[in-house]
Amino acid sequence: MTLKKGNGKNHKVTVPATSIVWDGKVVGIPCYKIDGAYYVSAAAIAELTDSRFEDTHYGWSIAPLLPNKIDAYG
Repeated sequence: MTLKKGNGKNHKVTVPATSIVWDGKVVGIPCYKIDGAYYVSAAAIAELTDSRFEDTHYGWSIAPLLPNKIDAYG
């Protein structure tokens, strides 16, 4: 379910104490638990992977800057 600002519904939101581990290291990406599902920012993932986050006409994309393979679209 995609949450939209001002959708008129109340949601249970917490910031979990769990961590994201990337390449063997704990990273400080903001993470939210909304109604039992975990969410992270696509822009934060792009930054973590040394990639570029781009808003597109159809949504967004992550374009790798280093020789990494990333397929992420929304």
